[in-house]
Amino acid sequence: KAFFTSSSGGFFLTQDGGVTFTQPTFTPVGAISDVFFTDNTNGFMAGITGLYNTVDGGLTWQKVAAMGLNINGYTSLSFINTNTGWVVSQSGIYKTNGSLTNWQASIISGGTASASFGSVYAVTASIVYAANNLGEIFKSTDGGANFNFTKKLDEQGFTDVHFITDQLGYANSSRTIYKTTDGGASWSKVVSMGAGFITEIHFTDASHGWAGNSYGAVLILK
Repeated sequence: KAFFTSSSGGFFLTQDGGVTFTQPTFTPVGAISDVFFTDNTNGFMAGITGLYNTVDGGLTWQKVAAMGLNINGYTSLSFINTNTGWVVSQSGIYKTNGSLTNWQASIISGGTASASFGSVYAVTASIVYAANNLGEIFKSTDGGANFNFTKKLDEQGFTDVHFITDQLGYANSSRTIYKTTDGGASWSKVVSMGAGFITEIHFTDASHGWAGNSYGAVLILK
């Protein structure tokens, strides 16, 4: 079961690993950029109008009124449970401060100050990765209170990041997908497309993953 979104407001659900897709009855307000579920019933959605959550598997959604999240236009989010999560916007990274309704801004060190953050992924409650539109990767080892610049990829553009363990992870930038096996210290190219920008990557384990591109195609690792 997985949700897919598009910048034009499309919102689709697959329950057979990507073979077929349906569109839920819920219609998001404005463009939705990312969806994240902590289990089969509890999920979160970030978009141009704010942060939303569901407690019934995505059938209905509610906008979250949260202290500290005073900027709309969230681009990505990651949670490890219903009260512990991270959200990024063009201007920065935010972490929950004890509950879903209370957030604080992270301190970001290094990288390009004017860049826009586009993705975030939590491996554990302590280890969290984030990336910006210049292909720069950041890592936190204190639960997102502080993020430090670790690597700039060869290409730049919308960058998504997804880790399977604290050492094994993937990141995409422009038409390329990169892989790391040493916690983000070094990266190697594993996919390079001739056309279309890769906009999203997601993995369930080391052998199963998906990547979506700007032409509406979905690549499958299996």
